[in-house]
Amino acid sequence: MPRTYKLKISASAERDLATLYEYGFVQWGEERADLYYDALIDHFQHLCDNPFLYATVDEIRPGYRRSICGVHSIYYKVTETAVEVMAVIGRQNF
Repeated sequence: MPRTYKLKISASAERDLATLYEYGFVQWGEERADLYYDALIDHFQHLCDNPFLYATVDEIRPGYRRSICGVHSIYYKVTETAVEVMAVIGRQNF
């Protein structure tokens, strides 16, 4: 059976999630904000199941990887036992 890593979300990524949920809620309403938030959480679980699927971005931060979910870049790192989501960054953040 393939190994599944535990999910950890950094305090910074938690703030990112709260900000993007609030933005989605204001722009598109609660139902769509909930759907997008749930899709991100599902994507985080996908990262735990397949942590090495996405490329490293050592040029941005050594040891980090990046995946895309919707319009957001998910920056994460893999430890021995966990996938730690470090940041959730949208296009407006660049």
